[in-house]
Amino acid sequence: MNQKTIWFVTAVVALLIVVGAVMVAKQRAIAPVAGPLPVVVAPDSQSPQVNSFLSTDKPPVAMPAPAAIVSKTPVPPPLAAAQTVVLDEIRVDLSRLVGTLKMSSPDIPAANGSELPRFPLDLTCYRKNSSPAVSWQGAPSETEAYVLVLERRAPGEKALWSWIVLDVPVSATGLPRKIGADTLAPGQGILAQNIYGNIAYTGPCEPKGLYLYVLRLFALDQPLGLPATTTAEEIVAAMQGHVLDAAEIRAHHYLQK
Repeated sequence: MNQKTIWFVTAVVALLIVVGAVMVAKQRAIAPVAGPLPVVVAPDSQSPQVNSFLSTDKPPVAMPAPAAIVSKTPVPPPLAAAQTVVLDEIRVDLSRLVGTLKMSSPDIPAANGSELPRFPLDLTCYRKNSSPAVSWQGAPSETEAYVLVLERRAPGEKALWSWIVLDVPVSATGLPRKIGADTLAPGQGILAQNIYGNIAYTGPCEPKGLYLYVLRLFALDQPLGLPATTTAEEIVAAMQGHVLDAAEIRAHHYLQK
């Protein structure tokens, strides 16, 4: 074997060794890695966002950031609004008030500045349930009759009349204590049906909470002439345009604060 033949054989062997090494490297690069295969969740093909990724005729679109979750639970009103006392829910036109009518009661203590007195327990259902004695003065000269009511006011509730005396004569300057249907003398007025359906005085009876009770006196330019079974709403409607003046006494009812 001459020198050229030896060099040719050597070159062919070297080439085969290089080719074999390259093939082995490729096989190792594509061989599966030992261990568990990763779990792949198939995307929903109906989703337009997924379709944008699967489409072959346009580049992938970046997924948008998730939208903020909006709670469907209703937001409660502010505490201050929820605690607002509904004043004069049973409304009477007071635009013609003269402002001279004054009322007092020996059974209800006077207010101490801005602090309201406590409604006496003897006037509640927990004791005697007696209506208070009241007196008044300073009615306008055009007054022909009075209406006296005890009104309960509570936060967020409609005002309620629990004692109603209609057509008290203009000659009267007050009413005695413990007025009832059987003790109201003829000509003293008409005891009307209250919110509880009773033709009687019904004093505060709430076991819990703080309630504002207002004794309200209206001076009218004419008697109403309504029966005892008239509702508070009908009384208010009949009073419209006939109220000359008004006065009131306020007190808080509570058993425990």
